[in-house]
Amino acid sequence: MRPEYVTNQDLNNEIAVAKFLESKWGCEARKMPNKFSRFDYALLRSGQLTCMAEIKCRTCPVGYYDDYMISYDKWSYGVHGYEVMHLTHIIVVAWSDAVGWVYCANQNASKCRLGGRTDRGDESDVEVVVDIPIKNFSIL
Repeated sequence: MRPEYVTNQDLNNEIAVAKFLESKWGCEARKMPNKFSRFDYALLRSGQLTCMAEIKCRTCPVGYYDDYMISYDKWSYGVHGYEVMHLTHIIVVAWSDAVGWVYCANQNASKCRLGGRTDRGDESDVEVVVDIPIKNFSIL
């Protein structure tokens, strides 16, 4: 069984971003159960599900890298979710100096590669990833 690496601080950072989205977009961000959902939050307006959001928090500034790397599995779930359910799926990234978001359905998967983390010694951290250009993100 694979270990979980999410810390309480990670969850607190995610909650802070969700609250920011609520105030910025006038929505309710409802946390999804970690074990049962590929995306972190459901975003609702007037009680109606409008969007699924994957929230990521990074310690570097927004321009530190040219691309944002995300698991192909997460990205393809977001694309597929839009195609099948006609439900918007977005990736929200909080960098040290900005918060940005991007639609999954509008991203091109031509920048797929093998990548991931190698600092934890967990071979499951290396997988097929999608690189999304930072310029594609809308900064809030």
